[in-house]
Amino acid sequence: EEDDDDDDNHDDGTLLPKGMSWCSFLTHPTTRVCLAGSWAYCWIFYTMLSEYPSYASSVLNMSVRKAGASAVGAYMLLWGTTTCTGWISDCIIARNLLSRLHTRKATYLAGMLPASAMLASVGYVESADSAIVLITLAIGIAGVSFSGVWTHVLDVSGEHSALLYATANVSATVPGFVSPLLVGLFLDVFGERQGWRLMFLTSGFVGCVGSAIFAFGATSMVLAAPSPS
Repeated sequence: EEDDDDDDNHDDGTLLPKGMSWCSFLTHPTTRVCLAGSWAYCWIFYTMLSEYPSYASSVLNMSVRKAGASAVGAYMLLWGTTTCTGWISDCIIARNLLSRLHTRKATYLAGMLPASAMLASVGYVESADSAIVLITLAIGIAGVSFSGVWTHVLDVSGEHSALLYATANVSATVPGFVSPLLVGLFLDVFGERQGWRLMFLTSGFVGCVGSAIFAFGATSMVLAAPSPS
């Protein structure tokens, strides 16, 4: 019976909802919002993960050991905010303080907007200590948005959670190799100081765009093939 149910819900050989093509799946409003939200979050995550040690050593004149220790502290803070915000979100939903959708939006924006603003400011501070504090707080606060976007993917994917979550997760790894290439281009073209400034501004911009798309585009619409007319 399980096999029969699976055949009824999916096209042969794929995980797509029955009657939905790859094109309609990727352009579905639910898919677009999930991809944009996860992509913006992971842009900040992977950019800082891969480029922060280089920035700390070349611009802030920190040793590799000190830069690494600073990065560990930032990502420990991210782990803490991610864990705590997940629990807080569950409490908010359980007590009917906000709807599930509004809780997801609130946590995503509460993480992404401050993190984006802090990263955009890093290139304009002169003090190394101030830059470290801003980057550490930005990485940590970005963890708040984790319980907004990734749980929303599960909320709206219905019985197709494997497909939508996997697609969003694969898409979100793209910043992991695009961002370092862009940083290298900025440094080659604009020089060290201006290049890093543009990198931080770009991260802030991506975070703001992702926040806008998620805030205005996220709905409770569950992923499904369009009804036949």
